[in-house]
Amino acid sequence: MIKIKYIVVLILATMLILLMGCTSNKVPENNYTFLAEELYINDEIRIVDLLGLSKDELLLKFGENYILAQAIPDQPDSVGYKYPEHGIMFVFDHENIMLFWVEVLEGANINGASVGMNTAEILDILGEGEILDLGGHTRISHALRYVYEGFFLGFTLYPDEKGSAETILVNLWEI
Repeated sequence: MIKIKYIVVLILATMLILLMGCTSNKVPENNYTFLAEELYINDEIRIVDLLGLSKDELLLKFGENYILAQAIPDQPDSVGYKYPEHGIMFVFDHENIMLFWVEVLEGANINGASVGMNTAEILDILGEGEILDLGGHTRISHALRYVYEGFFLGFTLYPDEKGSAETILVNLWEI
């Protein structure tokens, strides 16, 4: 039960962190780190090809070989479609129609940056990112946030000896 609550806090905190500053339609360039290079999940899936796809389009593209999973524990209506062979989980909007976020699962990577890496390793691969200090309000120490093609790419990190990334989310909220 504690693990489920921990996961809920993790996902909700990550979403809140990545949404900070999303209330304006204008993006002040000095507040975000923009990634210019093409981003791939496991060197095979171009992230830009996923942006704006509907549930039907994604299921057609990736097939019916998914595992239904709760995207946010303790919220039974938050359904994720896990594709373990690709290392990703798709989560759709409240109407279950449009792609809302893509979670990169353990063992998968984005251009080489993966769950389990520490801050320095991620920065070495993707370059300088916006580091958000959470000031000890949660178990999460800080987060790295990048902007790619008008959407957020975020890593949540923890204050353990490695400061390793526990979650990688490609949040498909336009900024």
